[in-house]
Amino acid sequence: MHDLPEWLINEATKRGASYAEARYEKVKASAFLLKNGEAELGHLDESEGVSVKLIAGGKAFFSTRTLTKDNCSRLLDNALRMAQKAKVDIKLSEEQPVSIKWEVPAKKPIADMDVADKLSYLKDLDKLIVSKGDVPGRYLSLTDAHTEKLILTSDGGKVECVTPSVNMLYHMTVQVEEKTAQRFWQYAGSAGYELLDEWDLQQILSDEVTSMTRALTKGERPPQGKLDLVAAPQVVGIMCHESVGHPTEADRILGFEAAQAGKSFITQEKLDTRIGSDAITIVDDPTVSNSFGYYQADDECMPARRRYLYKQGIITDLLHNRETAALMDTTTTASARASAVDRESMVRMANTFLLEGDNSEEELIEGVSKGVFMRNFMEWNIDDSRLNQKYVGMDAWLIEDGELTKPLLNPSLEITTPQLWSSVDAVANNTEFHAGTCGKGEPMQAIPVWMGGPSMRLRQVMLK
Repeated sequence: MHDLPEWLINEATKRGASYAEARYEKVKASAFLLKNGEAELGHLDESEGVSVKLIAGGKAFFSTRTLTKDNCSRLLDNALRMAQKAKVDIKLSEEQPVSIKWEVPAKKPIADMDVADKLSYLKDLDKLIVSKGDVPGRYLSLTDAHTEKLILTSDGGKVECVTPSVNMLYHMTVQVEEKTAQRFWQYAGSAGYELLDEWDLQQILSDEVTSMTRALTKGERPPQGKLDLVAAPQVVGIMCHESVGHPTEADRILGFEAAQAGKSFITQEKLDTRIGSDAITIVDDPTVSNSFGYYQADDECMPARRRYLYKQGIITDLLHNRETAALMDTTTTASARASAVDRESMVRMANTFLLEGDNSEEELIEGVSKGVFMRNFMEWNIDDSRLNQKYVGMDAWLIEDGELTKPLLNPSLEITTPQLWSSVDAVANNTEFHAGTCGKGEPMQAIPVWMGGPSMRLRQVMLK
């Protein structure tokens, strides 16, 4: 690892900073994009850089990819002047940072997969998709990264880590006569190219085209009114991420993100109050092995742990960094993450999911006399405060007397967050994790996350 972070910490404190945090990153990455069978993007990149966050009355941040002491000294002086001119007194929570080192293992190292193999993999997937139906729009992307990171803080924190990651996403448009359907989804994790074998995308994409074609050719108009809904893991995951993870971000609650990513319907006064049924426990956990949001300590060198956002229906933990924790007179939950070395860390999710219950998915369905089973979705949206939301099913079925009977065409659920989680009466034991790239901040930071959980059953919700 580079020696600049230690030098920067020493210089920052020597020149008047009450706190300093230096982060060095070296990234080797590749990206390949296939659009309708044609390679449109291929790129190999290697970069390194360093950044500093410091407090000297106010707060300042800078980053550079010119890794010389002369350049960093000049930038450090500029940052100190900016912080000292600020009229804000920045405080941090007082937990002790950790010194920790880890490396995520890769059975098939990223460096061992050559360019030809990556392109061949995408082209084979595209041929498979075309063979399964009329798919005029096909977008396949395969990216990877090998990231080395060193973080030091002036109060004794040190994090050294090496993280390989692989990320595959697809967007497909299936057409049947004049009707079309679209699906976008992502598979990613922290590991090597063994992930491609674990995902079995050949089967997944084949099933996607089949289910979309079936919905367009045989899908019936969905029933309307108050009905039971069984939501499968993909649907549960996006619900957890959007209506639980985002509104429990402390910077949203404090209004810091109001002009960028939005606000939150949750206030400090709502902590320890009920928002859902006893069946609901939703966590955010960076320590899930090989997850896309994996880390053992955050970018402030605080030890990672499971955060209980909703515990048996009660709003319990918020996602904090040291700054928001100090403002709310509490402790950090190690949620500080930055998407790249040239971005300041901020409050972010990692892996947000519903904990399992004791039922099978089949038992949830068997308990419904009339309702809808939503295996996945074509679209969703939610307002800036994360209160009002809509989910439109893609692979969806009518439930009659406890059995799946007919495919449905785009049933939709419109609901508020408290109504959503209060309606859940049973949770299954078929947990799945799915990847996402979560956007937040200005400039935008796209950060890797997982979301998921098992299937769950909602009673008497308004469906259209």
